Amino acid sequence: FVLSTSPINDVVFFVCVDNVAAYFARRQNEKKETEKQFLNEIKLKQENQVEKYRIGELPDIQIRYSNVIIPLQALAQHDNHIARLLYASVFTSILNSLENKLSSNEYFNLIRTIQHCFDVMLSQSEIFYPLFVAALLDIILSKPEQIQISSQYISASTTASHLESIAKCYRSLANYDDVRGIFSQTSALNSYITALEQYPLTDEILNDSILELEHEFWTQSMLNRCNQLNNWTIMSKHIFIDNTTFDTL
Repeated sequence: FVLSTSPINDVVFFVCVDNVAAYFARRQNEKKETEKQFLNEIKLKQENQVEKYRIGELPDIQIRYSNVIIPLQALAQHDNHIARLLYASVFTSILNSLENKLSSNEYFNLIRTIQHCFDVMLSQSEIFYPLFVAALLDIILSKPEQIQISSQYISASTTASHLESIAKCYRSLANYDDVRGIFSQTSALNSYITALEQYPLTDEILNDSILELEHEFWTQSMLNRCNQLNNWTIMSKHIFIDNTTFDTL
């Protein structure tokens, strides 16, 4: 024991040196054990288990569906085409899974419900967003014998969503190199002046007759370039007819 005094209250008390040393030694050992355990946990998290699999053999790991869906969902929010493919694929996969799990009557009722909902969406939609309509058609084509939609609804939805017009336009673009030279190398690169000079030459470049739909498509693209360049002179030549002014519109 040692004699110790407090400088504040002049209190005198005895301190056991051995007990104090044992206490701090024990605390130091506990601290080292905690640090060792913490480092081991970090090491285990950083270790990657590597195994060799034969071709065609699936790995013996389990990945939750949510870990796959969440990044695909984030990607779909920034890419409409990916959203269409993801929606149709997930819907078809769930439908195939339910076909094996439900009874015949339950699955039949489910198909009838889906068919009714598709009829409503294809006939009463106010927007007819093209990619959404295309996704519904993809699902219908994946189950043609089960999901039977009226041809009238399909025809009306493709016309309202302009899918038919887009298909005709792409079908008429036989000479893709000329089109790519206009769009990919000029408009897509923000070279609007160069694109504006090349649009009127499309009639001279192509030897075959141009469909009216394709000609309107190029004209509209040229007017978009005029709008971006604030070139109202060229735009007025394609918009106004003879003896037409802003006042008489």
